[in-house]
Amino acid sequence: MATFLFARALSRTEEFLLASNVEGAGAFDDLVFRYRLKEPDIWKTCFIQLKHKDNGRTIERSSLTQMSGDFSLLKYFKSFCEIKNSATTNPTLEQCGPFSDFEFVIYTNEKFESKSQGSESQGSESPPQGEDSDPLSILSSGKEKGKYITFDETRDRDIFGFFEELSRYQELSKKLDILLKGGKDVDKDIILKIEDFQRSIINKVILGNPKRLKSNQKKDYVDKFIKEVSKCDFTLFKKFLGKVKIFQNQSNEKSLKGLIGKELQQACKAPPSVVKFIYTKFEESFCEWWGKKGKVEWLNENSVLWKTVQNHVISKIREISESEIQEIVRCGVLFNQQHVQKLSDAIEQNTVLNIVTNSRILILQKNKTYQALNSLGYKNSLFIRITSLTDPRKKIKKIWPCKWSDVLVLDCHPDGNVAQKVLDILQQSADCGQDLDKSNDNRVENLVDILQKPLKKVILISTRQMASDFKEKLRNIYRYFEDNFDISDLDEKSQKKILETPVNFQGTKVALSTLVGTDPPESMKPLLDSDVISILLCSEQELSVGRQLCDHPKYYVPRVLQHQIYLKEDILKLTDKAITFAVSGLEADELKKYLPAGEIICEFVYDEREGSHSFKIVSDLSKIGLRVECGTMKTHQKVGQMMKSGVVKYNIIGDKNTENDVSEGTKLNS
Repeated sequence: MATFLFARALSRTEEFLLASNVEGAGAFDDLVFRYRLKEPDIWKTCFIQLKHKDNGRTIERSSLTQMSGDFSLLKYFKSFCEIKNSATTNPTLEQCGPFSDFEFVIYTNEKFESKSQGSESQGSESPPQGEDSDPLSILSSGKEKGKYITFDETRDRDIFGFFEELSRYQELSKKLDILLKGGKDVDKDIILKIEDFQRSIINKVILGNPKRLKSNQKKDYVDKFIKEVSKCDFTLFKKFLGKVKIFQNQSNEKSLKGLIGKELQQACKAPPSVVKFIYTKFEESFCEWWGKKGKVEWLNENSVLWKTVQNHVISKIREISESEIQEIVRCGVLFNQQHVQKLSDAIEQNTVLNIVTNSRILILQKNKTYQALNSLGYKNSLFIRITSLTDPRKKIKKIWPCKWSDVLVLDCHPDGNVAQKVLDILQQSADCGQDLDKSNDNRVENLVDILQKPLKKVILISTRQMASDFKEKLRNIYRYFEDNFDISDLDEKSQKKILETPVNFQGTKVALSTLVGTDPPESMKPLLDSDVISILLCSEQELSVGRQLCDHPKYYVPRVLQHQIYLKEDILKLTDKAITFAVSGLEADELKKYLPAGEIICEFVYDEREGSHSFKIVSDLSKIGLRVECGTMKTHQKVGQMMKSGVVKYNIIGDKNTENDVSEGTKLNS
């Protein structure tokens, strides 16, 4: 029962305390449960006496009005009075809050018989309580929401009458005690008082004690008689009957196990397959707690017991992810935050995200994903490579999804029907225990529901060839993320690391920086893409540049690969060649020194959206910035259509009148 209440409190309360064998709780010491509900926002402290029976018999109502027994209200009233008197002085009870929060619960899997309707004086049947809005419904574990019995002065005259007669019984015992302490022969007075008392009593159990006293008028017998009610303050019995509840027909221990599993599903945000793994450690920890002696240990969501369960699950997640995480960390590279932010946004906005790359080595994509998840605050994400597991479904479904791991990252390296395998893994991991149609449509719909309610995410890292298969299998929950990057997207330290990495240049090991420079030109950076960087970081592959020399030199002279343009200074001044149009990669100010007097430079711009090109006539060669508004440009079609948008070329026009040629729409073909 303690395990059940703890599991339920994890998801239904804002905060709680749970203890067993609490000093000062009397007959209600089995469990003390203090909690503040999420809705409504109120505190309650329940002192609980557990009475679970194996035979499942029906309890007679008369057992409530016995002087003793498992369901004797007198026995529980004595404990109520003790708790009331010491609630503000007992250090243990002080932790339970004010007395106004206290509720007293008799909890059993047995069912009470219906009250007899034969006597009007006994009133009508007391209606069970326990609706969802009731603050005490958190205790219910039985059928029909485990409704409980309360007592009302109008309906339950037999119960209230019993306590009224007990009050008179207490007064009689005090008078008899005074007579016996006088030391005189008071037999006659005792008999008269007993007979007078008997005429006012209905309860047969209470009547039986005075009858026995009449035949045994000794002080020790009277002392025993007095002791039965000496600790009771019968001015409080109505308050007691207003606070005591009998939770009847509750679940037995076997049924409670199933309910505990369901509560853990809510608390741990996990499917049954994961809860089964958690429950074993949870039950083991509770057995240890229950068996402890000495000072009471109050349990809550921050107690060692629950932390032990959490750490057990987290350690298993980390154990499975260990090899993948270690490989990521060994990379030793980081992306700059601006580049990672694009992936972070895509992860936040989607439930199932497929990161697609051209590279067959996926380590950098996993690295970037790991960095993005950390920046978003996701902890203990489960990284798994499908091909590294004999049966990944068995491993994953034991621990994911759960409260402590929101993201599953799958390295989907090509291995047969990976898309179907991924769907199987996700379906089994998110299994909600329902008998579902085996069609993919129903499986995907169920998967969406299971993942989105607790906000779980799945990230698939794959090659481009697999993307269409994923889209077909996962349909509306699938989103595609194109992963493109080069060395400029890494942070400064990581770029330096890559440039210092050895490559095989014509058979000689040299640092990459010796070929591309320590600060590669912009034209070179796109060539150092994810594929190249992945190979550089991979211990199993080597990046080779150039054909290996057959006559390998003994010494290596460092060289830098560089593209240079050389022009004769008089190339445009030669008279034997009629040059009317030329294109060069030189800047405008550099071209000036090659031009004969009177020649003009034009800017060449390709508009990729319009499929057109623009020229701007430059009359002032001192002006370096050549871009102007589109409205001032002259447009020419079908010139250099293979050039990329934004690439600027400069065109040198010969002796012809350039402005006239352009205004007439002359087509220039390169």
